[in-house]
Amino acid sequence: FGLWAAWLTWLGITVMAFLKVYHNYRQEDLKEFLLGRSSRRRSDVVDGKSGMI
Repeated sequence: FGLWAAWLTWLGITVMAFLKVYHNYRQEDLKEFLLGRSSRRRSDVVDGKSGMI
């Protein structure tokens, strides 16, 4: 029973670590996507204003 419990605990920790890494990766990806999108929008506005002047 002890070996089975140890294996199950190791498996649980491994799954939780994988989920944490995956969540952090998705969060970074989403943040980069949103920041890239807003900076692109900002540069379009700046280009538009400089073109009008």
